[in-house]
Amino acid sequence: MNRLILSLVLALLFLGCSSPETVVEETEARLGLEVYTPDFPIEVALFEPGVVNSTWPEFGVTFTASGDTLYFDRTIKDRTKATILRSVRVNGAWQDPEVASFSGPTFDVDPFVTSDGSIFYSSLQFDVERDSLASFDLWFWPGFGSPVRLPRPLNSDGNESFLTAMDDGTLFFGSNRNGPAQIFKSEFLNGQRQAPVVVPLSSVTNPGNPLISKDGKTLVFASEAEDGWTELSFACNLAGVWTTPVTLPEPINSPSMEYAPGVDGEGFLYFASERPGMVVDVEAGARPPADIYKSNLKIDSLCPEM
Repeated sequence: MNRLILSLVLALLFLGCSSPETVVEETEARLGLEVYTPDFPIEVALFEPGVVNSTWPEFGVTFTASGDTLYFDRTIKDRTKATILRSVRVNGAWQDPEVASFSGPTFDVDPFVTSDGSIFYSSLQFDVERDSLASFDLWFWPGFGSPVRLPRPLNSDGNESFLTAMDDGTLFFGSNRNGPAQIFKSEFLNGQRQAPVVVPLSSVTNPGNPLISKDGKTLVFASEAEDGWTELSFACNLAGVWTTPVTLPEPINSPSMEYAPGVDGEGFLYFASERPGMVVDVEAGARPPADIYKSNLKIDSLCPEM
């Protein structure tokens, strides 16, 4: 059992009737970790080079519940256009991707497939209501027909992006509607969609790209690192209280940018990284293209059972 889980489990066992806030505070004081320390070697590898990954930027992979279809983002090299692509697995092999039927000619990013096969994504499109090419908004495609823009207050005059969902319908997404980047949560209670509220995450700067586990216990996300790049961290929901985020270790994080976490049906963590991958030599001063990586870390192993 890794140190983080062991410490959290011991806290829950011995603190008994303590409040959730006390459990979190005493656990974190005992833990004293800023970087996650697993009890096995973390391994990462380029995911499907030559099929999913190319010499162009890719990020944001998501899988259907059956595991035989995936969606991901690919941009052109100057990043002025982004498209969501779809690939299917036939006889164990992922096929060459095609443009997803719902992805338009502008800038579509951050697909997420729900358990029933519906898809959320973000898009920069002309907004008829505001009569302008506005900010990124959240969109929904039920699997047929045309996609629809989600209503307010899920969308706002700011940017909304990277929506993921729990099995109970709770949504998590990133937005800068209040100024700085933050992660928001919107529950679905008694048949009604609730107004989004900020997820309180301490000790991180500009959090975004939230990946919530299906049970809502584990939140993996990207935030600004000290060097100005982004890195991946996670927080645990203990009886409704979010723990202080813990940074994921190398080789998941690196001196380059890491973002856009994803998960497959087996629970393994995927992410985008701008480390040398499909393109090793990058022109000086140019931003490297991102690639999608698969790790041997399961996100359900990060937080203890309550």
